[in-house]
Amino acid sequence: MEKNISRLGKFYIILTVILALVGVGAYIFARSSAKKSVESITVPTRESYRYEEPTEVNNEVGSVVDERYTITPTEPESTAEPKQIISRDKTFCLPMGNKIFKDYSDGQLVYSETMEDWRAHTGVDFTGKKGSDILAVNNGKVLRVYDSSLLGTVIEIDHGEGMVAKYCPIDPDGFVINEGDNVKTGQKIGTLGVIPIESADEEHLHFEITVDGKYTDPIEAMGKSRDSLS
Repeated sequence: MEKNISRLGKFYIILTVILALVGVGAYIFARSSAKKSVESITVPTRESYRYEEPTEVNNEVGSVVDERYTITPTEPESTAEPKQIISRDKTFCLPMGNKIFKDYSDGQLVYSETMEDWRAHTGVDFTGKKGSDILAVNNGKVLRVYDSSLLGTVIEIDHGEGMVAKYCPIDPDGFVINEGDNVKTGQKIGTLGVIPIESADEEHLHFEITVDGKYTDPIEAMGKSRDSLS
């Protein structure tokens, strides 16, 4: 009996040693495999990167000097209509007849029969009768057609080179042009109406000219001489 136990003890000892050897062998194999896997991974170094000098950037409005990253700025699309160049005639015609009822006052105050006060007269009044034709003094483009409580119905025409003429009053039933229309020298643009702010005066056309937004003498602006007018 004791002999059999002794043999059984030796068997377990041998089995333990064998299992220990197998474990050690497995551990050694696992470490070897892991080391080979780690060694197979290439760690990038500075030399493995492609180094490029920084590109210059143009400080002026334009594009970045780099073919890989080219930036081409674009101008925003303009929604405004291009300004029309008006081919103006050398000679102006008069808007209505050649008789001046009330002249341009050049900033001086004159008495208003209608308003019963003193005020500057910013235009030239040409004598006419209600329904008389009103003519464009030169080539141009109609900027505005509107009603004014003081001037009646008004037509404003751009005659080029900063010159804008104001024709009033226009008979509401005598229109022959509209905003945006192009007109020629001597072309009929409407017929004469009644001007509220000067209704106490005889019937007439009130004609104003501004150059670059400033009132000016309409007769001089048209290159005319008062000596030639009756």
